[in-house]
Amino acid sequence: MPLIFRSELISKILSGKKTTTIRPAPAKYKVGTIYAVKNNPYRPPICWVKIISARLKKLGELSEEEAIRDGFSGLEELKEFWESIYGSWDPEMEVVIYEFKITKKELGA
Repeated sequence: MPLIFRSELISKILSGKKTTTIRPAPAKYKVGTIYAVKNNPYRPPICWVKIISARLKKLGELSEEEAIRDGFSGLEELKEFWESIYGSWDPEMEVVIYEFKITKKELGA
């Protein structure tokens, strides 16, 4: 099961500016496992990342620092992005913060 990201986030992953991904709970990805990173499920991987930690948190508890590690300028930008994908920002919604590191970049990435 690959990790799918919007195209605008791929360069942030490759440059090291994005080191986490915040996804709705329950956890679907396992710590210690390596996953392909794609911007389209039908295309080859752009890189491979290893999940190094997973933490459960509520959306309303996310900090500016966590938003920045997720590749955004701050919490407001993360909220806008979240709403564009999931429709609303529910402060009580549980999410999983996955921290990852790149293990391999594909040729041409």
